[in-house]
Amino acid sequence: MKERTYEERFASYYMRDMEHCQDHDGIQYFYQLQEELMDHIMSNQLHEAQKIMARLQEVLHRRAPEAIETALPRFYLTQVALFANEIRKFGISPVKIFCFSSASIELIYSWHTEEEMVEGGHWLVESFIDMISERVNPFFSHPVVCQAAEYINHHLEEPIEVEAVAKEIRISPSYLAKLFKQQAGMTVKQFSNQRKVVEAKYYLQFSTKEIAEIADQFSFCNQSYFTKVFKDQMGLTPKQFRLSLQREVKEPYQESF
Repeated sequence: MKERTYEERFASYYMRDMEHCQDHDGIQYFYQLQEELMDHIMSNQLHEAQKIMARLQEVLHRRAPEAIETALPRFYLTQVALFANEIRKFGISPVKIFCFSSASIELIYSWHTEEEMVEGGHWLVESFIDMISERVNPFFSHPVVCQAAEYINHHLEEPIEVEAVAKEIRISPSYLAKLFKQQAGMTVKQFSNQRKVVEAKYYLQFSTKEIAEIADQFSFCNQSYFTKVFKDQMGLTPKQFRLSLQREVKEPYQESF
C-alpha cells in the first residue's frame, strides 16, 4: 500500500478538524483569550496573565478531555513561538531567544502528567514575564538610543564602550553619550553594566561557574570590578547573592484564580 504524502496526511487532519470545529463557538473565544494572555504578559501583569492561562486550560479541558495531555503541550508550544516573536521587537539577541525557546520546548516535552502540564503552564507565564521584566529594554523614544540599546543587548559578553557603540551606529561618541544620558537617565556604560548584571544573576543562580568565570564571561576587567558593579546594583556581592539563593526555601507555585 502506497504511503500517503505529507500533503495528503495534512489534508486529512485539516478536514477532520474543520468538521469538528464547524459548530464550536468557543474557537473565537479561545483565540481572543490567547491575545489577552500575550497582552498581559507583555504588559508585565502576572496576576491577570495567570487568570487567563487558567481559563485557556479550562477551555482545552472542556474541548478535549480525553486528549488533554496532547492538547496542552501543543498549546504551550504555540505560546513559546508567539512570545519569541514578540520579544524580537525589544532587541533581545537572536541567540538568547533561540536558547530560551529551545529550553522552554524541551521542558514542555518533559511534562508527562496533566498535573505537571497545568502547573507548567503557569510556570511558563512567570518565565515569560521574568524575561520581560528583567531582560527587555524599555522602549526608548529616540531611535538612536534604541539602536544603541539593541547593540548593547547583542554584545553583553564583550567590552562595551561608548566609542564602539557610536561607531556601530555611525554617530559621534560625544553626541551619543549626551543623548543616551538624556533619554535613558544613565550613561552607556551604566546601562551596559546594568544589563550585564541582570544576565550574570542568571548564571549565579543556575550555573556552577565560579564568580571569576562569570566576571570574565561578561568582560568585566576583573572580579573586583564585577563585584563592585553587582553590589551597587543588587545591594549584595555576587557571593552573597548566590548564598542567599541557596538558603532560600522554594515553595511550589500556589495561586487561586
